[in-house]
Amino acid sequence: MEQLASASPLKFIVGNSVIHTDRLVRRLVTITVTVLETIKAKNFPCLQFLVQTAGIVILTLCLNGTTTETLLRILRLTEISSGRLQDMRNAVKQLHHSKMKVLDLILIFIYLFIFILRSLIFNL
Repeated sequence: MEQLASASPLKFIVGNSVIHTDRLVRRLVTITVTVLETIKAKNFPCLQFLVQTAGIVILTLCLNGTTTETLLRILRLTEISSGRLQDMRNAVKQLHHSKMKVLDLILIFIYLFIFILRSLIFNL
C-alpha cells in the first residue's frame, strides 16, 4: 500500500493528449485499498462487496470527470454547427419578439386601467 501512495501519477493517453491523475484520485485509491484491507482482516463478505462496489464507482467517476472534457474536445463535440447556430439566433429573435408583444399588452392594460380610474374619479 505504501507503494501505491508514493507512486507517480497515472497517465491516460487519449488521442494526442496525456492526462495525469491528481493527488485526489491517488488519495481515493489509497483510502479504498486501506478500507478493503481492514474489511478483509475482519472477514465481512457483505460489507466487502459494498465497499468494492463503492470504490469502483468512485474511481469511475474520478476517471470520467477528468477525461470527459478532453475527450469531447478531441471528438469535436463542443463545436456548434452553422445551422444549429442560425436556429439559436432565430429562437432568440422569436423570444425577443414575443417579449415585446407581451410588454406592449401590459402597457395597454396599464393605460386602460389609468383611463378607467380617471373616468371614475372625475365622474364622482
